[in-house]
Amino acid sequence: MDRCPTELILRIFAMACTDGGQTGCALSLVSKYVHDVADRVRLNSIALHSQFQLETFHAFLIQRKPEKRIVRHLFITLQTYSDPLWGDDGWERALKFYDPASDLAITILSLLAPFIRNLTAICVNLPNLFPFSFPELREIRVHSIEVPPDFLSGAQTAPKAGRIAISSDLPSSLSAQYLAK
Repeated sequence: MDRCPTELILRIFAMACTDGGQTGCALSLVSKYVHDVADRVRLNSIALHSQFQLETFHAFLIQRKPEKRIVRHLFITLQTYSDPLWGDDGWERALKFYDPASDLAITILSLLAPFIRNLTAICVNLPNLFPFSFPELREIRVHSIEVPPDFLSGAQTAPKAGRIAISSDLPSSLSAQYLAK
């Protein structure tokens, strides 16, 4: 490894760091040299599965310089509301649960928007995805409890977006009626 050019090691690390963050994290612990090289690509692919992970990752991002916050592939999901723990009032409780976590997800998106190429958000309430510019976004997949009618307003801020897949459990017109009961 001492004789291998840094550029080649960087390309290898970039290909390896596509598993949601585990490999990048592990590489950063190997040695100072590997940490420094891997630091450029360790956030290439990130998967966040809970509010705790959102909070931890947000704190981590804030400490990094903006040029070191490059995430190409971002997957965000929260505990599903179809879990039996939600009970009979699952929808209402789910919406209450998601509000703080969704706000945090939006804050994270605002920090990462310039670099994201692929975004998948499952069970995260995103009121409007495009208040920020996504110049590199090519693919987006969103599944949420409710997707507001104006969710894609401002989509021109993602000029390279080629694939957009959006699904919801409740049509927007029905969700307000259901929650009003």
